[in-house]
Amino acid sequence: SYLPSAVSFLVDQAKAGHAAKALVDAVLARVAALPPAHRPKVLAYGESLGSYGIERALGTIDALRARVDGALLVGPTFANPVWQHLVAQRKRGSPQWLPKLASSTGVYFARTPADLTGVADAPTHPRVVYLQNASDPVTWWNPQIAYRKPAWAGSPAAHDRAPGFRWFPVVTFLQATADLANSLGVPAGHGHYFGSNVVDGWVAVAKPALWTPDDTTRLRALVVPLDESPG
Repeated sequence: SYLPSAVSFLVDQAKAGHAAKALVDAVLARVAALPPAHRPKVLAYGESLGSYGIERALGTIDALRARVDGALLVGPTFANPVWQHLVAQRKRGSPQWLPKLASSTGVYFARTPADLTGVADAPTHPRVVYLQNASDPVTWWNPQIAYRKPAWAGSPAAHDRAPGFRWFPVVTFLQATADLANSLGVPAGHGHYFGSNVVDGWVAVAKPALWTPDDTTRLRALVVPLDESPG
């Protein structure tokens, strides 16, 4: 699409799905044509509208885990179909903004690197990690919040939700819509900006052999200077 991602995910979702499916199908076909001993691992990555495209390309969480060797999906949009299904299946008591699923699913949600502690060494393969910020309007914007209180507006409140926040019909919808325009103009871990947290996401999905926490720290330090200007 020629549209900016924040706009395209509202009005041009079909093109993202078609483009991602064409790419994923071509890559998987090319890998399948190689001799088994020479086939590389296939890792899927999508951020924002890209995460929507990956989900549309692969269809379901079972298909995703069957066809690729791991996936990191960052800043999912409210329209992501697989994400919607997974969040609806979260364990009782876990908030919408940080869902917990059974470890057997191989799916993990994280807001901070601490949320991914131990995931890289989990026995379940392949692993799918969703990075999502509790204050990301791209994830939590939805036409229905104009007239229905969303789960993320309830308790427990996310750490970066204003203490005085209250949901109001129409008003909250308009506020979230306005937030879309500046969703990147915030520090990492807030809004639609993830910064070096993506490093921890990749380590959780596909930690290289002999990788150490010090390696993660060094890589995070390298990523930060490259990504200092979120806008």
